[in-house]
Amino acid sequence: MEVSGFKHEDNASCAIATSEGTRAWVGLDTNPGIVVQIDLTTMRKTALLELNPGEDGVSKAAIDPADRYGYFLVNSAPPRLLRIDLATFTRAGHYDFPADEAPDVLLMDPARPYRYAGIRARPGKVVRLDLATFTRKDDRENRHGSRRQYPLRRWLF
Repeated sequence: MEVSGFKHEDNASCAIATSEGTRAWVGLDTNPGIVVQIDLTTMRKTALLELNPGEDGVSKAAIDPADRYGYFLVNSAPPRLLRIDLATFTRAGHYDFPADEAPDVLLMDPARPYRYAGIRARPGKVVRLDLATFTRKDDRENRHGSRRQYPLRRWLF
């Protein structure tokens, strides 16, 4: 099924949806990045949020368990994690990663107010962000002594 009024379809790079399956948000790999809101019942685009200049290419997305905020990673310098209030479809904050950290995975802790980012580096690293303050709480390098780039899998499993 095609989404009515949706442009840049070839640039869709990530998506999130409400737990009820009524709305979705699609991140586009455009310059600047764009997030499109879609009503999944009617399959129509209902809103579009164009990001700021320099916030190019939305690459990853995650949604909190309450469906209140969407988190979108943009390929800016430095890498930036945007928090979008999904009810109002407005920016609700951002976190800038250090320039030498390239987040590759986003994970939400449904039991605690944390967002985890797997950093592609040597050695790999997992960063924990406190969602109440939207600040870095701590980080942990790959504890297995490996120089592998994918720390989140090894750290969690």
